[in-house]
Amino acid sequence: MHQMILGTDPKFFGAAVLLIVVAALAGVSWYGMRHGKRPKIAAVVGGYGILVMIMFIAGMLPSFLSAWACYFIGYLTAPWSMMVLMLPDRVIRLVASGWLGNFVFYVVVCGGANSILLYTIMSRSQNQRSSSDRRNPLHGPQG
Repeated sequence: MHQMILGTDPKFFGAAVLLIVVAALAGVSWYGMRHGKRPKIAAVVGGYGILVMIMFIAGMLPSFLSAWACYFIGYLTAPWSMMVLMLPDRVIRLVASGWLGNFVFYVVVCGGANSILLYTIMSRSQNQRSSSDRRNPLHGPQG
């Protein structure tokens, strides 16, 4: 007899809710890419957020990929997740207990910090590139 992948466990409901959040984040990223001032930044930051959430969902589901997804989400949210692992065990158990605690810790806090870092680095490099193009017209777009 085959074992069902989905069941009535609350984590499967959480996975379904997270899939809706991933779809909403993809829509916001798509809108930012099509109508925003910085489409590359919207694509990279939105894609990073979607990848972190998908890896979290894969870690929730009972399959052989779940262990790999948990390792991968640790690497995706580095360096923040690695720094927090240096905290005492009782603090980690308090912050990241259960699926909701792990979601808040890895996806919201660590993934959010990396998203802010990505946005800042990319927007600064884009600003520097555009200011150097204004100063040196030979490297700017030829019209």
